[in-house]
Amino acid sequence: MASNGDGSPPAKRARLTFAENVEVLVGDDLIKFYVHPSIVCQRSPFFEAACERWKKAGEPVDMVHDDPITFNDYLQCVYTDEAPQEEDFQKTMRRNVEA
Repeated sequence: MASNGDGSPPAKRARLTFAENVEVLVGDDLIKFYVHPSIVCQRSPFFEAACERWKKAGEPVDMVHDDPITFNDYLQCVYTDEAPQEEDFQKTMRRNVEA
């Protein structure tokens, strides 16, 4: 049995499902992202609320005021528990300043 390194059992995680996706529209150009609610809703209070509204309305999550590159980096953190590499962050920041 796996442990957390201190001998305690690992924390139980909610069951993940990949059969359902939520469409997220990001930025002025309405770039489409598809996220797994079983992952993002566990890790983000914003998405927890957004997914509840999505389930009721069946409409995409609207994030038109956000930057698609930054949102992509955010999703990398949510899905992998790792931040983008520093050089990737610097590229993103340069793009945001030049825009």
